[in-house]
Amino acid sequence: MNDTRHNSFQNPPISEADGIDSPPPDVVELLKKRGILEAKDIEFAIYYQNKQAALGHNQSLEQVLVRLGLVDRFTLDQMQLEAIHANQALANEVSFPIEEQVRARTHQIEKQLTLLQTAVDINQQVQKSTTLIELIREAVKLVVQYFEIDFAAIFLLDDTSQTLRLCHSNSLIEGAITPTNLEIKTDSLSSVGWVGKYHQVSVTDNVKSAPGAPYLLKFTRSEACLPISADDKFIGVIEVQSSKENRFNQETIEALQIISNFLGPLIFQRRSQEAAKDILGELSMLYQASQGFSHALTRELVIKYCYKTLCQLPHTIYLLCVEGHSLQPFNSPDIPHNEEHVARLQPFTQLSLSTYSEQLTSQEYLLFNENVNSPGMPHELLNAVLGLGYRSSALIPIKCNHKLAALLILCSNETSQIDQNSLQLYQSLSNMASASLDKVWSQSVIERQLNRLQILENVNQVISVEIDLDKLFRSIHQQVTDVMGDVNFIIALYDQESNTIEIPYAYEENQLISIPSFALGEGLTSIIIRTRQPLLLVEDTEKRAEQLGAKVHGSPAKSWLGVPLLVSGDVIGALIVQDLEKEFRFDIDDQQLLSMLAPQVAIALRNARLIFESTLRAERESVATEITKNLWSASDVNTLLRTALGGLGRALNADTGLVQLEINDGG
Repeated sequence: MNDTRHNSFQNPPISEADGIDSPPPDVVELLKKRGILEAKDIEFAIYYQNKQAALGHNQSLEQVLVRLGLVDRFTLDQMQLEAIHANQALANEVSFPIEEQVRARTHQIEKQLTLLQTAVDINQQVQKSTTLIELIREAVKLVVQYFEIDFAAIFLLDDTSQTLRLCHSNSLIEGAITPTNLEIKTDSLSSVGWVGKYHQVSVTDNVKSAPGAPYLLKFTRSEACLPISADDKFIGVIEVQSSKENRFNQETIEALQIISNFLGPLIFQRRSQEAAKDILGELSMLYQASQGFSHALTRELVIKYCYKTLCQLPHTIYLLCVEGHSLQPFNSPDIPHNEEHVARLQPFTQLSLSTYSEQLTSQEYLLFNENVNSPGMPHELLNAVLGLGYRSSALIPIKCNHKLAALLILCSNETSQIDQNSLQLYQSLSNMASASLDKVWSQSVIERQLNRLQILENVNQVISVEIDLDKLFRSIHQQVTDVMGDVNFIIALYDQESNTIEIPYAYEENQLISIPSFALGEGLTSIIIRTRQPLLLVEDTEKRAEQLGAKVHGSPAKSWLGVPLLVSGDVIGALIVQDLEKEFRFDIDDQQLLSMLAPQVAIALRNARLIFESTLRAERESVATEITKNLWSASDVNTLLRTALGGLGRALNADTGLVQLEINDGG
């Protein structure tokens, strides 16, 4: 604390009790005469004043009357004006020998009257303001104009009760306006901080330096700070500055005190009104959001509506969606793409969800600001948040089926940092989005189950009537496509006798392809046939395949799923789907679907093969019978041989044939 600031408190600062004289008896008489007060009211006020004095709380009768609600401040100010006018009139009637004293007293009274009238005029004008910020702007502007001082500002106490935030300032001097994001701690060395701590008036008559008071202007030579209260609760400070020394005398402080006393309840009222309006606005927004979420039928629509709703709120918003095992910036074709946001979110996309997902979903939110950081925060995640470059941030998870579906990042550079109170609306929206995602997920589960039942029914119908293998393969492929979308589809058949794998049906890149048969080896298909177990690879498939001991030739698929075809415990092949470009294309539900189809497909393939083999055997037996019958009718050897070759040629679809006879000369 500098010497000037310290010297200003050699004499006790002017308090509310000391700064304003008790009302003269004629004021009380006026109050009684006008019927505003009764004798018993005044007696009770004096009794209360004495009781408070006994407790060490010295208060003027004026303050007691206002505190007890016996008279309001505005009425009391009017009575003072009338009393002053009465005193002035009385002074004019005194005898000539004391004329000079009367003239001096009259001048003093007129000056005091002017200041009091100024205070009343300011109070009447600011009362017309409809919003808090308008009220404060008008108040500081009028104080500067009416009192002809250089600078005025109003600071309001924040929710922590430890910081005074500059709401607005005004000055007739160009360039003298202080930034609105200025904050003063109540334990600082400044006069504003002192008043915030002790709730008393502070007057500094000879300002030379200002450590801890960044709001002071370089030309300031005198300063006054007065507390603003409402219902005995301190809510802020009105601060004035002047380039003249000793600018703020007792009369000026009294007038400013009247303004301060009037502003306190008015500021409290405007704050309450705006808080109520904000609450109604939030409730309306939440209601509209609930209606919007109720009509969102897909995950994409839920996230999109959530983002649009969040963009209506005052803080900076980032939204990341879970894609596979990573977070990616939210992107929608009909919403403008923000390259700056994408660049800032890059560190989040490199985080592994397997490491952080549980920590993100186990809490309602994670808070980061200058005063507090969520405990146990991993270093990488903390760096990603700090890298956004904001004074305060919060991470709010959006969940689906108890798993992370999206991550809302709330950011602010305001001096009033994000806290639990400001997070309530965002948490409510997050909970709504999570509930809507759960509903969409439940509906999708039901739809998938119905689709599976329908597919099983369809496959059963195909199996019951279709004996042509090629048509059977196409029908099974169509059923799988109806559920999984357009994916590569392969049916592999295993011949145990030759130990080879045949690919009778392969669909890749929107066309049927031919794959030659190959021996059972070390590929993924061979692993399924050996282990007789399903295999799902959706991330780093090449590395996973190597870990399983499989050799991959060519470019590996990004997602690969295969299930064995089993009949009576014997493996006869495999059903395989794959995606060459997208990881996490399949999940456990897809594996279960193929596993449910596999037994029916295996039985259908076995039955079709048995029917085919039986038909082929019957055809061969028929041909053999016909050839035998024709042979019996042959009259010589040449006719017999021609008949036999002709019948075999027709049966085997051969163009030429050869019969070689071996003649044994030895008998």
